[in-house]
Amino acid sequence: MNEEEARKSGRYGQVLIALEEARELLLAKTAPLPAEAVRLIDAMDRTIAEPIRAERPLPLFDRSALDGYAVASRDLREATQDQPVHLFVQEEVPAGHQAKQPLATGRTIKVMTGAPLPEGADAVVGHEFTTSGSLKDAVFFRSPVVPGQGVAPKGEEYGAGELAIPAGAVIGAAESALLAALRRDPVRVRRRPRIGLFGTGDELWEGDGTPPPGKIRPTNVYALAALVRQAGGEPVLLGTAADRREAVADVFRAGLEAGLDLVISTGGVSAGDYDVVKDALYGMDAEMLFWKVALRPGAPAVAARWEKGLLIGLSGNPAGAVILFILLVAPVIASLSGRSWSLPRSTARLAAPFAKRKGLRGFLWGKAEEREGRLWVRLLDNQKCGGMRSFLESNCLVEVPAGAHDWPAGRETSVLWLPKGRF
Repeated sequence: MNEEEARKSGRYGQVLIALEEARELLLAKTAPLPAEAVRLIDAMDRTIAEPIRAERPLPLFDRSALDGYAVASRDLREATQDQPVHLFVQEEVPAGHQAKQPLATGRTIKVMTGAPLPEGADAVVGHEFTTSGSLKDAVFFRSPVVPGQGVAPKGEEYGAGELAIPAGAVIGAAESALLAALRRDPVRVRRRPRIGLFGTGDELWEGDGTPPPGKIRPTNVYALAALVRQAGGEPVLLGTAADRREAVADVFRAGLEAGLDLVISTGGVSAGDYDVVKDALYGMDAEMLFWKVALRPGAPAVAARWEKGLLIGLSGNPAGAVILFILLVAPVIASLSGRSWSLPRSTARLAAPFAKRKGLRGFLWGKAEEREGRLWVRLLDNQKCGGMRSFLESNCLVEVPAGAHDWPAGRETSVLWLPKGRF
């Protein structure tokens, strides 16, 4: 059956599907994975599976916000620069301890930052705003204070029952600290999806040293593995498959049978004699979802569902594989992880003219930077699908609508920011 017959019969699913339609189609086939309890120290970069609420107020008690002296504000009503009020130190309370008795009238208690506010006190005066005099154990105050001054009140950050962290949040340093304060250890997080990755092609070589003539290293899977982690998944390298339909099908099948949640290949999805991925999926009696996305680079791509897992074939060209992964596959992995994935969008001015005679909608490597209060973007020189240097030097993708364009320098265009620290 040739391509035209396949298109008419629906053998390969939808052909030349729009990016957004392909993404929604894949997302409709996925759902967040089950939750599991993990130790907080091991939960970094995991996705919180349920809303986290404060069971008790945070902080749990009124505490001193600084090193100083706890006072009753009424005792300092008459304090002035010329006629300071002196109070005798009743005791000293470091953080982690409590006053032995309530604050007495005409007294003050020396407190450290974080110490519970003593009963009877309603303010704290920093030690730098006090002086000592000839009276033993006396502290002089030269201005009145208002109730609550220098105090971090009970429930200042979260009241009892208040939502602290929503489900779907990714645990970072701030979330870890808050979870510890809320006594959520262990914490329930989504299981991390395990994503199989393999390259196809007789030209791929995984040995040590210099590849033999005509052979290349399978670089794509390493770039995709880094992106899998950013999207919340755990990459599992499945090696390489030769340019034979049965070999590709064996890797796809073995990955899902081993319990992987998604298996992704790179290479072998175009229309050449050795592009066998779509035929391999068809031969597995997989439910074909689509073949080819209306996008450059990355148009040759195929997706299918086999039993309970998704199978995706991406282009063998580095730019095509990576860009389509970022725009199409990463949201699917994020969905499995229980989180969301989106690239921030900005408007920037072109630093140089750009011409495009025809073709599909595209996303090109760009380097955006702010100059004189405006955001400018420079399209990197090498936009060829096989290039890696532009990939390395870019910080954004420049969106180019379908059709012909002749854009002058200074024209406004849309850019998508690539994930920070992505590689």
